[in-house]
Amino acid sequence: MNASPQALADRLEITDILVRYGEGLDRRDLDAVRGCFTADVRAEYAGVVLAPGVDALIDHVSVVSTFAGSMHLVGNVVADVDGETPRSTCRCVAYVLRDTGEGVRMFMRGLTYQDRWARTPAGLRIDRRRHIPEWSVEAPVELFTASHRVAGPGAKSLYSSEEIIDSSIRRS
Repeated sequence: MNASPQALADRLEITDILVRYGEGLDRRDLDAVRGCFTADVRAEYAGVVLAPGVDALIDHVSVVSTFAGSMHLVGNVVADVDGETPRSTCRCVAYVLRDTGEGVRMFMRGLTYQDRWARTPAGLRIDRRRHIPEWSVEAPVELFTASHRVAGPGAKSLYSSEEIIDSSIRRS
């Protein structure tokens, strides 16, 4: 493994951009997602080859705006930064919440991202992306965060978790 200062900086930048990609999706910040790629990126998502260019990629991933919530956890980043064209592989677990007719359901997917990177004036950017689904699980979900509404104890309507906690404290 190359441990030169440039190689270490490249590995750190690659990891940072991969995490920013996941955070951009989860925060619905498509400008942040756009900033991870070159203008002429070529990408394949789950076997679907997208038209060339970042606009096609953004159009494809904008489906996140239809989700009730999501969380992309990026890990196991392996970056080969020797030479002029870095490459990386990383694993990601994507948790997606969808509001269905039967309530909120969670879809969990294990993913692999295989990326080729370009050196640009703004720094490293992904210029080739292959998104490979490895596995998928679906399950009902119970929401507890203040950003979602959850059924209160014995209630027929929805309350935030803070309202449930406040009512429990008042009863104590």
